[in-house]
Amino acid sequence: MTINELVTKSSKRAANTLIRASRPFGRIWPRKAEAVLGMLTLFVILFAALTYIKPLAKWTSELVGGNRHLAVAEGMLNPFRSPRLLLDSGLPVYELEIDHQQLAQIEETIELAKKQGYMSEDLQVWANGRFFYESQEYNVKVRVRGDLPPHWKGPKKSWRIKFGNQPIEYNGEVSEEPIYFHGKRQINLIIPMDRDYVVAPFVNALMREAGLLVPEDQFVVLRINGVVQGLY
Repeated sequence: MTINELVTKSSKRAANTLIRASRPFGRIWPRKAEAVLGMLTLFVILFAALTYIKPLAKWTSELVGGNRHLAVAEGMLNPFRSPRLLLDSGLPVYELEIDHQQLAQIEETIELAKKQGYMSEDLQVWANGRFFYESQEYNVKVRVRGDLPPHWKGPKKSWRIKFGNQPIEYNGEVSEEPIYFHGKRQINLIIPMDRDYVVAPFVNALMREAGLLVPEDQFVVLRINGVVQGLY
């Protein structure tokens, strides 16, 4: 059997399998081609939707996070949102560690904010945490950022990180001095959707080249307690 004959035979088997699998959809799409296309479309939509189920996303991220071979397999099986692609993109990776009880308190305040439709000041709970970047560790306080639901109603949230103080000894005396991260006392990690992804950075770059004063911004990757949160 030649290679062409083998490919033709395999293609026919695959086509017959798809046709048989699409028979239950025949009532919706009478034509075979439409039924096959409809079935594949529903499968893609369902597969993409599964990646947004928080417990499932958290479990898979923790499962593959420490295993290179599993991470590669996940990237092949989940082309929609692969954490490994982000971690290997060359972008800065910020690591946050937050106490699970304090993180649960933040989630509770988010549920209250969802009911009233906005994040009021009394619900802006700060949690103690540790921030890691380039082998440096910082003591920080963390809370969700943004008054409106798009920033915190989904699994991926905007965050405000405030850097604390550290003890400095000089001439035998110890004093608490503020910590700065890249010259800042606090940073905001904002979901890209709120900035129209590349639109806002592109406009800022144009204004910066024109000599105008614009806020500093860049894309980064965030992990919280080992779980990849995505691009910010």
